Amino acid sequence: ALLETEVETKRAAEDKNAELMRELEDVHAQFSGLKAFADVVFAGVAKGMSEGLKHGLEHGRAQLELESIEA
Repeated sequence: ALLETEVETKRAAEDKNAELMRELEDVHAQFSGLKAFADVVFAGVAKGMSEGLKHGLEHGRAQLELESIEA
């Protein structure tokens, strides 16, 4: 009876371990998907900021040229 209880306890622990491993793998997969999404979003934001700076510099140059023509 004692040996049977130990076997059942060990089996229950192994089952719980397997369940937790599956949950961990699911969380890892979700995290990986979110990280890939975040990487795409951040790349888009960085590109947008870069484009905005580029256009801002071009606008600033055009404004300086216009001011020098007016002067």
